[in-house]
Amino acid sequence: MCLTMCVIYVLLRRNMGRSGLSERDRLKIITYRYDFQYSQREIAKKIKCSQRAVAYILKQHIHHHDSPQFHLRGRKKKLSATQQNHLKNIIRENNNLTAAEIQRHFFHHDNIQISLASIKRYRRIWFHPAKEILVPRLNLGHYLARVDYCMSHSNDNFHRVVFSDEKLFKLSHTSSTVWIEHNEPIPVRELSSTHTQVMIWGGIWYYGRTELCIVRGNINHKKYMDILKQYLLPSMPSSPGFLFMHDNATPHNPILVEKMLYDFGVRLLHEYPANSPDLNPIEHVWSWMANYINGHRPTDRRSLITLIQKAWKEIPQCQIQAYIDDLPARLQAVEKAGGARLD
Repeated sequence: MCLTMCVIYVLLRRNMGRSGLSERDRLKIITYRYDFQYSQREIAKKIKCSQRAVAYILKQHIHHHDSPQFHLRGRKKKLSATQQNHLKNIIRENNNLTAAEIQRHFFHHDNIQISLASIKRYRRIWFHPAKEILVPRLNLGHYLARVDYCMSHSNDNFHRVVFSDEKLFKLSHTSSTVWIEHNEPIPVRELSSTHTQVMIWGGIWYYGRTELCIVRGNINHKKYMDILKQYLLPSMPSSPGFLFMHDNATPHNPILVEKMLYDFGVRLLHEYPANSPDLNPIEHVWSWMANYINGHRPTDRRSLITLIQKAWKEIPQCQIQAYIDDLPARLQAVEKAGGARLD
């Protein structure tokens, strides 16, 4: 009797594997994770095991290191290793195609019909979704100007520079990523108008920031001069060692703007290259504010303006300091890259 119990125990342990789970439970874990998008904590609660065991099974599944018994279960793989590599290359080289377009592309070149579910499963294992970053195009002149600027200013003390810029926030760009349960409909948020947009101007420096300006209408050089008089000059540090930086936007360039700043004793940080938002730390501030605003889901112009003003006040000064402290290293890296963007 004892011998029989020992044999049964050994067989059970062999089927349960290192994770201590049966083949059936291991299959459930993978199904819950990749077909139903459950979190590891939710899966552990359903299977009644530890979250560590769930993580182990998923890791083994991704890297194909699971036990032989597990891989022998179920139908044979549709794609060979060579075909999987080809599919991976198709997705990599055409990273904005839908699953249906990838399916047609694969069938046209390999004459193999693969289900949309299989394509999505493979793509989910190899890649993850991300939004493209849209930036201005650079030409040869831009590259040379960026290198010259980086060489001239990589050793500057940016603690004594006021960085400024305008930013356009659009209500139609405030959608946020949401996590929903399986078969639950995608939530809908109604907007008063998808064309609602708010232009702002602001300035930052290592130990402070200006008041935020909500710009009404389009900016020309006259309106820009009024903004500087009302928002920059009252708050800008009075020390003669401070410099003011703005980009090469059309309203910033007229001689009248430079003369006004000179008359008020404001010195400019010259030679700032065109099409180079990545060299201005305030761009990171705009990104921080955009994430803050998206998380609070505005629905009309009033709520959008309120959240913009609140985000401007809420961003910690230590965060702004970190963005400014990172600038010298960024300039050196851009110089080393021949003026190319790093993002």
